Amino acid sequence: MVRILLIVIIAGIARLSYSQVYTEKQTRHRFAQLNLGLDFQSSFGGSTRYLDESGNSKSLNLTNSYSPRFLIGGTHFWGHADFYIAIPLFSTTLKRDNQEITVLRGVETVFKYYPIRLEHNKVRPYIGTSLAPFYYEQQNNNFNYSSGPELNHTSFPFLAGLTFNSKNHLIEIGLAWNYQNKQDYYISRNQIEIINTPPLYATVSYRYILETTLSAEKDWESGRTKIITDILTKKGRLNGFYAGAGISSAFWLNQSEYNKTTRPYINKYGTSIMPDFTFGYYLHKPDINLAIG
Repeated sequence: MVRILLIVIIAGIARLSYSQVYTEKQTRHRFAQLNLGLDFQSSFGGSTRYLDESGNSKSLNLTNSYSPRFLIGGTHFWGHADFYIAIPLFSTTLKRDNQEITVLRGVETVFKYYPIRLEHNKVRPYIGTSLAPFYYEQQNNNFNYSSGPELNHTSFPFLAGLTFNSKNHLIEIGLAWNYQNKQDYYISRNQIEIINTPPLYATVSYRYILETTLSAEKDWESGRTKIITDILTKKGRLNGFYAGAGISSAFWLNQSEYNKTTRPYINKYGTSIMPDFTFGYYLHKPDINLAIG
């Protein structure tokens, strides 16, 4: 959270209060606009199965879950696309019939396309998809060893919705259809059942647009940027060290052969989210970047 707050503060200090600058003309400095905000996501539907105290398989419907998320991303291609990540702040746990069930969407990477570009005081439809890690765990308190396996998988839901743009404000309602919602789940060490994870998610979001590149357009168009670049190139001042930080992820492609044989209830590992740090050196001529991370 500290890192997120620092990003917000820095972006707020650096921002210029412009919106829809690409409606005047489309240049490299008007290609994308940073945006920050929050959304509220709710899941609908889904069911699971569990063993009662006598060992009989029972059905249980999942209740709606709720999760606020922090959003950081940007509109691109002069208002025709929107890319961002959604970071869950907390989630709810279902407690019923002596079961504790956690259903969580992880850090989601979202891609949206607007057939008609975003413009001031206009409502625009979008379609899209996302890279959505999903986590599910079921604890059966009918037994001494209650914890069930953690189910991890990555889905690519279909997204659709409407976005209203007013000056620097984006207000949005949307739906996500998780068509890959049927999953195998071990309710005991040797009994597998098909569970239905939530097939539908609804979101309401607000984001604020921050324009950070337009101030450089005047110097670029006048040729001043090229003059300064040529001078600095001759002096070797455009080469230099740099450091960076961000978020990265890793994917497991195959399940452990040992687990397949001796621990079949352990699913293939899902998406892992981790901090990513890098350090490198940039050579302006011949435009080569050397880095370690």
